[in-house]
Amino acid sequence: MDQLNRLPLSGLRAAEAIGRLGTLRAAADALGITPGAVSQRLQALETATGRPLFIRGPQGMSPTELGAEMLPHLQAGFARLSDAAAVLRPDTCSLTISAAPLLASRWLIWRLSDFEAENPEIRIRIEPTDRIVDLRVEDVDLCLRIGRKPWPGLDCEQLHLYSYFPVCAPSLLPRLSSPADLAQVPLIRERDHLESWEAWLAAEGLALGDMQPGPDHGDAGLCLDAAMTGRGVAIAWDTIAADPIARGTLVRPFPRRVTTGLAIWLVGMPGTLSRTAPRRFAAWLRARLASERASWETA
Repeated sequence: MDQLNRLPLSGLRAAEAIGRLGTLRAAADALGITPGAVSQRLQALETATGRPLFIRGPQGMSPTELGAEMLPHLQAGFARLSDAAAVLRPDTCSLTISAAPLLASRWLIWRLSDFEAENPEIRIRIEPTDRIVDLRVEDVDLCLRIGRKPWPGLDCEQLHLYSYFPVCAPSLLPRLSSPADLAQVPLIRERDHLESWEAWLAAEGLALGDMQPGPDHGDAGLCLDAAMTGRGVAIAWDTIAADPIARGTLVRPFPRRVTTGLAIWLVGMPGTLSRTAPRRFAAWLRARLASERASWETA
């Protein structure tokens, strides 16, 4: 604490925001002050330390070696302060989740009201992105990532192993008595991501090259929508197909499921789940996936 008394707290807060967001303008917007004020606060901190913490460049602010060493401690410290503020003002607690857009839009967003009903003091903000965010510098508490193995230096928990299966509109079902009948209908393909189709067909002794050409889209969500319109058979996985199957807009013509090693991972900085809001969200997410998994396996 003696060291903290020798440094301007406003400068530490400015440095944390600059390190997390990368520019004076973004830091100013986050702190509700002008870029000039952010620069002045950083300058006061650098004067107190006697060493530069950031290099100013045309693309923004890059931490020096000392700045890079300092930033993880600042971010962890301000996260703790945020938790302390949440204890004093529980109505202001917020949690930012980075998630793959398809997982966020086709599964998570439809279930968040249940979490919010159980935890009205926690506000959830979803940041949909396929980009691997850097949790050390970005304003994100937890990530829901899709991958095959943990990410070094982060706390990673595998929540659900994806399984894949064909889906189609109910109108196509009479034409599909056996997997071999897939050769007689269009197969909907996600461009550049054919391994799930290949794995499923191989398990049935079939090959993708023997199938008819079908709609070719660059997005799995579009492939699923195309299947709902009756344009062919798509390959899908639990989280994006669960609700359309429950509504009856999609059906599974065959029982087989295959896995390719892709899974949903809950990812955070070490120690994140010791905080109240992330811990509650993680517990809810585990329970929700566990409760739905049984219905997915029998649908």
